Amino acid sequence: MARSARPVPPDDPEADAPEWWRRSARLRTIPLVAVVVIAIVLLRAGQGPSYPAIAKNCTTPSFVMSTSKTPAHRLVQWTATGPAKLRFVLGVGVSGYVRSGSHFAPIPDAGVRRLDALTSAPQTMGKGCVSHGQFSLITPGTFNVRMFEITGPQSSETVTQVATRQITVTSS
Repeated sequence: MARSARPVPPDDPEADAPEWWRRSARLRTIPLVAVVVIAIVLLRAGQGPSYPAIAKNCTTPSFVMSTSKTPAHRLVQWTATGPAKLRFVLGVGVSGYVRSGSHFAPIPDAGVRRLDALTSAPQTMGKGCVSHGQFSLITPGTFNVRMFEITGPQSSETVTQVATRQITVTSS
């Protein structure tokens, strides 16, 4: 039994077209919708990580983290502020640093294994008085995250704590 054709409105510009062509008009919009969705996904992916906001302060060093509690193996973003050209390092589970030859070695907090103590590479605050970064923690527990200022000439640098926060890492 053949299907009967749907009635064609008199003002339809494709009234003379076969019915299968008129039905396919809805299918022709699918590629357009797919292009829009893919463009949105690509734009979102290209934005990169969203660092936490901080009130810019070009005199007093400070930092904020994207969270104070995170599952293990997740990235935690941070934003630091302070004077332009401030040299600093962030330490997770680090109570301080001791000079070891030409560089500083981290001293883990009490109860923190040396493997779990993390330290960022030394950084210099930019002209905008703001810097960003991220880290990932593996071992569950509560850790102090400290910002240390590096001062003095390279031959006799000192490292001084200027800000601290806490983070709790849960099992994945």
